[in-house]
Amino acid sequence: MIFRQANLVLNGTKSQHRLPLKEGEELYIILLSGPNWVKPYANMHLDGAITAVRHKDGRLKYAVGKDYAIQPPNRKSIGRFQITGIRCEHLRSINLDDVVAEGYCIDGKMDVMKAKNWYKELWNSVQRHSEFRWKQNPLVCVMHMRPIKAREG
Repeated sequence: MIFRQANLVLNGTKSQHRLPLKEGEELYIILLSGPNWVKPYANMHLDGAITAVRHKDGRLKYAVGKDYAIQPPNRKSIGRFQITGIRCEHLRSINLDDVVAEGYCIDGKMDVMKAKNWYKELWNSVQRHSEFRWKQNPLVCVMHMRPIKAREG
């Protein structure tokens, strides 16, 4: 997975990552009634019930417990991370704790608006398609993650 903040992922400072859910993608949810693939909807805080995201063609995209490469833009992988949880929400539902988990460094007094503006600028610099911009408040997949290995050499 390509990260502008690859070093923050590797050192554990960035422990969340948001990606827009695209048309046709589905979430795998395990409930008491049994596992099932469902269309995403806002605020799917199901306490660990979301375990995977798949493409509309059925290929697995992300899954809890799997590990993926940490790759800076235009460079080789610098390590690996593991997804520890997945949730679904609208982009602008992000709170101060989430912004910090996305890599925002708090220096002194916590300013929620300053933190959200930092994240808004970061998001819009990465998401070039108009339907995924901050203003549109798209549905996003929030991945919780932890680094598991730095690349040797």
